[in-house]
Formats: sequence, structure tokens, C-alpha cells
Amino acid sequence: LSFVGGLAPAWAGIFPSAEYRQAIDSDSWNKKVAYDQGAEQRMPWHYYTYLVDDDVSVEYTEGRKTGFFRFIFPSGSAKNLLFGAYNRGKNQWRFTGGKTVEAVQIYPAESGHQPIPVYLYGRFNRAAQSGTVSEGKVITASDINGEAAKAYCSFGDGNDSIIEFRYAVSYISEEQAKKNYEEELGNNISFDELAAKAKNIWA
Repeated sequence: LSFVGGLAPAWAGIFPSAEYRQAIDSDSWNKKVAYDQGAEQRMPWHYYTYLVDDDVSVEYTEGRKTGFFRFIFPSGSAKNLLFGAYNRGKNQWRFTGGKTVEAVQIYPAESGHQPIPVYLYGRFNRAAQSGTVSEGKVITASDINGEAAKAYCSFGDGNDSIIEFRYAVSYISEEQAKKNYEEELGNNISFDELAAKAKNIWA
């Protein structure tokens, strides 16, 4: 499931593609996620949906070169974000300090053109344990790469129900992605503040 189609800086292959409050296994990435079509909100500056089976609310807003996810889980439940591949190109995630992720996905280009790297720098509001699937088993890992590689972040089952993920992208380099992050999100802007700025631009 991609929550971000149509919003400019979002690449579903790098960003969270599903949320679960159950234990993660090797089949979690294949699970179909039901959402409430009546509750869904689609605006150029804001997206909202509700995942019926998991009882999770998902929101997304954006900046010029940045994006911001807000996930609201049931209090006291397990809180997991899954990262999937948009295509079978090479993917890489590097998780550091529990809260920071640097990623790149290589998009194949048309014949005669160079593949396109898309770089990401992002931070979570809470520390997570990261991992992947290797030979059909879920393992912990902080440096994950490969063709159609999968990754996850697990935030435990504490009472804090809100997980936020701020990120920036760049077509130039990892360093530029981090610079874009600092320029737009480095002042710790809130989700609602960024959504209001985006609305003013679109309105």
C-alpha cells in the first residue's frame, strides 16, 4: 500500500509502505492492508487514511524537497513500519542511533539513459530497532542493501502512540538530502505547521 501517490517528494519504494501492530514475519510485506475509503482525505498538501484491521491512522504532508509522515497506533500496541521496494532496483538503508535513516534507491532508466539514484535523509521522533529479512528469517540489522531489499523499524509497545517520520530527498547526493532536511525541517517544525505552510502554497 502506498499512501503517497501524487505527492511530489514521495517515493513509495523507500518510505514506509505498511504499518503493523503485530509481530513481524517474512510474510508481513505481502499482507493486504484495508483502509476506510469514507475516512480517506486527499488534498495536495495533506493526506489522511485509516487502516481498519490494524487500527492505525496515517497522515502525510510535504515541503519543497521534504515529506512528513504521522502514524497513530493504539496505545500500548506494537508499532512497526515496513519499508518495501517500489521496483526491483538496488535499495539501501542505513539506520544509525535508532532515529536516523539514510537511504538510496536506484531507478532503472530507459534504454540509452543512466539509472537514477534517489537519496533520502530522515529522522524518527522515537528510537527504533531496525532489521530485514534474510533467507526467509527476520533479523536485526542496521545496514541493509540489495535488489528489492526489505527493511523494518520496530518501536516497541509503549504507551506513546504517535510515530513521526520526517525526511528529505535529493537526486544529487546523501549530503544534499541531509542539507535539504536541515533547511526545511531542521527547526523541528511540527506536522501541523508544515501542513499549514503547504496549504498556503497550494491554496
